[in-house]
Amino acid sequence: MIGVKRIVAALVACLIANVSLADERAAPFGLKWGMSAQDAEGQGIKLQSIKSEDGTKAFVAQNLPKVLGDTDWVRLDFGYGDKLRKVVAAGRPFKNDPYGNGVLVRYGELLQVLQSKYGAGKSTHKKGDSIYARPEYFLAGLNSGRSWHYTNFIGGGVSIELSVRAADSDTGNWVLIYEDRALADDVEKEKRAREKESL
Repeated sequence: MIGVKRIVAALVACLIANVSLADERAAPFGLKWGMSAQDAEGQGIKLQSIKSEDGTKAFVAQNLPKVLGDTDWVRLDFGYGDKLRKVVAAGRPFKNDPYGNGVLVRYGELLQVLQSKYGAGKSTHKKGDSIYARPEYFLAGLNSGRSWHYTNFIGGGVSIELSVRAADSDTGNWVLIYEDRALADDVEKEKRAREKESL
């Protein structure tokens, strides 16, 4: 009987250790997937609450442990259960460049780094029709939703999207979206449960 109790105790200890390790997986910018907003603030990260598109806990973050030198802003989403599940970073805008030359060079640099870490990824580089197929209307096409320029990666339980976005017809920037797939699934389940309770 004592042997069975010891085995059960050891199994419980292993399960607890595995849950702790799962919550300690590395996220970008020196963060950890599953960390709480309070954990982030405890590391000296400044969080400013913002409205999220699906009602989760979301913040603009400053003073991150690591960040790309040309990052304009970083948004952290902690889901409904206060666990970091999504990180969105946007680069500083490249202005007065309707061809998107500057942002495309930076996109290419980031793409190479991500490919070396996660493999080839799946790229979608589509120019719109009509005038949006012309190089001088590259950012105008992105801004109007007629063109797309992004690459998706999946690896280590994380999905990543690197894209070029346009604020107008001659201002573009890069955007990186990291999402922990398991925690994203949990958010979707919680969202559906909340919707069901509301109806």
